[in-house]
Amino acid sequence: YFSDGKLSEYENYYSGDFEGVQKYYYHNGNMKCELTYYADKLDGVQKYYDENGKPEHNEDVILGDAFGTWTWFNPDGTLKMTRTYYDDIQLSETKNNATPSVAPTDLKTKTKPKTTGKK
Repeated sequence: YFSDGKLSEYENYYSGDFEGVQKYYYHNGNMKCELTYYADKLDGVQKYYDENGKPEHNEDVILGDAFGTWTWFNPDGTLKMTRTYYDDIQLSETKNNATPSVAPTDLKTKTKPKTTGKK
């Protein structure tokens, strides 16, 4: 809770590990992020919001690894950028509905993206 008693976070645990949906809030009461865990690892679609409650970005994660499409949104709700991942490797990036480009990721070293999930 915040010092004034407002809810700041809602967390679920199983045997001391994060499990299920975790919710974090801005002081104004709007959702900050909604993270899903399985066995203490981010798993599923992770959703992040700005202070006004509008979607900021979403991340697809499977057991802590980036998979699928990550999306970022402009303040007006339009699509800003997408990135596609497979097994923590960025495969492509598209900005402002432009043609996808191959990511500057070294496939041999498997450079990993940083998830922004709270732990």
